[in-house]
Amino acid sequence: MALASSSSAQLGYIEEDTLGTTPGTGNGKILRMTGEDLNFTVSRESSKEINASRQTSDSIQVDAEAAGSVNLEMSYSEYDPFLEALLAGSFDTSFAGSTNTKQLTVSFVAGGTNTITDDGSDGFAGLVVGQWVSFVGDSSAANDGIYLITAMTDDELTVDASTPVSTTAASVLVNVSSSRLEIGTVAQRSFSVEKQFTDVDQYFIMKGMCPSKLDLSFSTGAIVTGSVGFLGTGSARADATALPGTLAAAESFGLINSVTGVGAVAGAGGIFLRDGSTNLLADTFVQSMAISVDAALRTQKSIGVLGAAGVATGTFKITGSLEVYLADGELYDKALDDTTVSITFPIHDSSGNGYAFTFSDIKLGVPTVAAGSMDSDIVLSFEFDALAPDTSTDSCIKIDRFGEAI
Repeated sequence: MALASSSSAQLGYIEEDTLGTTPGTGNGKILRMTGEDLNFTVSRESSKEINASRQTSDSIQVDAEAAGSVNLEMSYSEYDPFLEALLAGSFDTSFAGSTNTKQLTVSFVAGGTNTITDDGSDGFAGLVVGQWVSFVGDSSAANDGIYLITAMTDDELTVDASTPVSTTAASVLVNVSSSRLEIGTVAQRSFSVEKQFTDVDQYFIMKGMCPSKLDLSFSTGAIVTGSVGFLGTGSARADATALPGTLAAAESFGLINSVTGVGAVAGAGGIFLRDGSTNLLADTFVQSMAISVDAALRTQKSIGVLGAAGVATGTFKITGSLEVYLADGELYDKALDDTTVSITFPIHDSSGNGYAFTFSDIKLGVPTVAAGSMDSDIVLSFEFDALAPDTSTDSCIKIDRFGEAI
């Protein structure tokens, strides 16, 4: 008799049309993971009847919750449906279309100009200042890389001095890639997520699963890891899959790490923590970083429903942490003065496919400063909150996606 092993487990999923109802047609997809704790937790209540035997007469199911997380190693494109659902938005395809990339003939001007000009007509329409964009295809590869836009027209980009154009080159055919995801007002999206233990033909499907939280961790010498948390409505078990059609393979892009995978391919790159145009990290380094995006979802209970009748939205809470080597007091003073600053950084795989995260308005918590033991580095541990000063136009988080066609 076979016994189940995690080595034979996999996750499959499909987007639902109706919350809590697995579609009967279509094709699901395999989901890459490093582990999961998705579960249908049932609460019981014992009878409080008093009887002379001093024994409990009954115990019944009174509540249940479908919830849990999928642990991941970050890779390009794989988790995009959940990122979009979490932020109630979608990646803007007005620049590069649904494939996330377009071909343009451009001219690069290095030096003080630091510009990229489209040789056609309005080729950069759809991009915005502050967005990260990648260029790949220069025959010399000198200008292949990821750039941060500081000024633009539909025909010309001026890029940040920290992501400079390397060499002047005219009329180069390149693939240009970028699309932006922000907090939006798209109707809530849900998924049926199935745990498949194929060695014993046991399948546990979690229904109405709404992405509720994203956690990402960046540490020296490590792959970028994290998790996507879900809240759902119900669950079922079967001896065969409940997902329709044939599961498509997961994406096969490489993993993103926290050393060569954080920063821009062109130029110095890295993490930019800025007060206006001043990079507060210019004279120091970041030891580790983490971000957390919590959509504050909650389940809605109903008489006659074991599980949840619905999943409601809440107020976003977007936070993060930074561990920074102490070099001078400027960063500490910014935190003490309650200064609003910004942070932006790209992450990518070895082929340059990835994302850039931008938090335009953050407040830093004041860190403790201590020499905890001999022969150790002094590190400032900052917590931060991401804000939207104008809630009608600002987004606490912006995610730019760049890379190969998808």
